[in-house]
Amino acid sequence: MDSTTQPPIVFTAETITEAQVRAFHEAVGSTETKEIPSTFATRYRKAEFEWLDKVDAELKGLLHTDQTFEILVPLKIGDTPEVSTSVLEAKNRRSMRFFTLLTEVRCQGVLKVRSTTRFVVREGA
Repeated sequence: MDSTTQPPIVFTAETITEAQVRAFHEAVGSTETKEIPSTFATRYRKAEFEWLDKVDAELKGLLHTDQTFEILVPLKIGDTPEVSTSVLEAKNRRSMRFFTLLTEVRCQGVLKVRSTTRFVVREGA
């Protein structure tokens, strides 16, 4: 299967609430509770793991190499995120597979967050 030609995995997340933001701040040990931190977007990585299942990646051989978040417009309470994750690049080298995934978070049609993540999967690990 050529992962890069597959349609993206799309889902609608729960509307962002004050309680979710407060719980996130508590979980990361933040004392700031008014603003939504840029790291809040990590909540929308569900489709990344669905892609890994789709390409039969065994978690015991998985290495998450890096992740970047580009905040284009800050998320806000009341937003209902629409999340789309697609495979930008998939390569095979020897007994390893390399994946680059792109996740975009839109709210009411506005692109707010773009994230790129990279994984290496060692076959037979």
